[in-house]
Amino acid sequence: MGWQACRRTVQAFVLFVGHKCVQAVPGRRRPIFLLAAYKSDTGLSAIDLTVCPGWRISVPMISDSDSAAGSQLSPLQGIQDILDDHFLVSKTDAKGRITFANDIFCQISKYTPAELIGQPHNIVRHPDMPREVFRDVWDSLKAGRSWQGLIKNRAKDGSIYWVQALIYPNPDVDSPDKYISVRVDVTQAMHDHAEVESNEALHWIMKLGTASMSLEAFLRQCLDIIMALPWLSLVDRGGFMLDRGEGVLRISSTRNCGESLLETCATVAYGHCLCGQAAEKREILFKDHVDDDHHNHPAGMQPHGHYNVPLIYENRLIGVLFLYVEHGHKRQRRESVFLERLGQLLATIIIQKQAEEELSNAMIQLRQSNVDIQMQLSRIEILQEMVKQYTPRRVWEAAPNALRNRVRELPSEKVKLGFLFCDMQGFTHYSENHSPSEIIDTLNEFFDEAVHYVQDCNGDVERFMGDAFFAVFENTHDGARAAVKVLQAFREVNHKRKAAGRQSISFRMGYHAGEVIRGNVGGRTRKEYSVMGDAVNIAARLESACEPDRILISKEVADELQDQIRTGQPFAIDVKGKDLSIDVCYLKAVRSKAVG
Repeated sequence: MGWQACRRTVQAFVLFVGHKCVQAVPGRRRPIFLLAAYKSDTGLSAIDLTVCPGWRISVPMISDSDSAAGSQLSPLQGIQDILDDHFLVSKTDAKGRITFANDIFCQISKYTPAELIGQPHNIVRHPDMPREVFRDVWDSLKAGRSWQGLIKNRAKDGSIYWVQALIYPNPDVDSPDKYISVRVDVTQAMHDHAEVESNEALHWIMKLGTASMSLEAFLRQCLDIIMALPWLSLVDRGGFMLDRGEGVLRISSTRNCGESLLETCATVAYGHCLCGQAAEKREILFKDHVDDDHHNHPAGMQPHGHYNVPLIYENRLIGVLFLYVEHGHKRQRRESVFLERLGQLLATIIIQKQAEEELSNAMIQLRQSNVDIQMQLSRIEILQEMVKQYTPRRVWEAAPNALRNRVRELPSEKVKLGFLFCDMQGFTHYSENHSPSEIIDTLNEFFDEAVHYVQDCNGDVERFMGDAFFAVFENTHDGARAAVKVLQAFREVNHKRKAAGRQSISFRMGYHAGEVIRGNVGGRTRKEYSVMGDAVNIAARLESACEPDRILISKEVADELQDQIRTGQPFAIDVKGKDLSIDVCYLKAVRSKAVG
């Protein structure tokens, strides 16, 4: 072949690349190879070939006359030597069947020439390579154009290698070899780049772990990062099975997993199927196809392989990451190394996220408990107010002491008290001529004043008995003072009622003091802390014998209080249950209690 053929061969390179770099491997600043031709007046004088990582081969060219003179150097042979020593070279026919493969091609692909010749060139194609790439290759070649780009190939033993390829139509149109491929092995460069990408992926996952997001959101974003790694030969499908105790994994965040799989693999026991076996063995489990270890068979399952990565934190299994690979994919050491590092990192972050969620849930429960407690306290306060309204004051004042002393009943005792009975005059007649609401409103109109002055004088309304009430006082003078204030308040209420054209109401009051028994009376489910004794009965009889709108007290109380009260003349009355009459008098006024 003479100069013209040589020129066409060189021009096939120069036409495509000129003085520019063929696409560099990601992360590399140096070109993979750079081809330049230098032309003198007599023709091509030299070819400079720059090969990654930057060394240059220069092949001098000689003229046809020099060659004819017997020179030992052929320009085509010089180019061929470069190609054979440093590039993977192959040739194909018009249908893409291999017609030639040089030694480096065979060495890296791990096929013999006999195994390659006559086979489609896609014998070394990796399934990860998109079909659109090779469609573009053929479109370019059939249009007479060269094509260049980065290609991922698979060797005979399943290992992966990367090449930077330049494919062009054979300039020798008479040759049966229609297309020539010149490729540079950039596997190490891609591995270096993959290591960078691995570290970047782990960095981003670590950064995600510190972000404020739920565990579910974190796992979803982790799957996005993992699936985006171009060198990791995955099918875009996978997910997490998290340990929930009792030797059971439950499916968590997933990606592109069908409903059938989510239902079939909702829970997986340790030792069952691939995820359960990885959990039980606590080591990465790899399968290049579906076999007998694949116990679960969701509907519509297609042939595939698996990486099942246990997530372990301080010897505690957190879960399993399952990732799909193509059927027949060969396990790669760097994939396993990366997935082992990934599993350790994920386990650490997941346990942290779970702790954060548990703490968050605990705080939510605590806040809810506080709200519930506040609501309960509010209800208790309302209940207490209600109990206070319907229970004698000495009961709810004495109850806390009983609780502190861990007793269920208030103590029984003998004590001297003052007793005031008050009853409405003519209630029967009034109730027959007024509505129920009017009757209740009338009683409350008077009794509201009575309760106020009884409590103001340190007394306690023991009970209401329809149109009457019964009050108790620890001090005899306080009882007499309360009776006078209550009667005065009743007169003021009647004055207002008359001014409004309403009927006035009269009340009788009887007051006595003496020793009685105070204790718990009733059954197990209903009790009353009540007073009983002759002094109580006498006070009730005095109220019955009293004239309307007056206060009848015993001579015994009058003598006890002496100059602290002003009374009318004493007189005797007969009372029920007493053989002898008792001396009584009407209470008119009470002076302030003497000091000392």
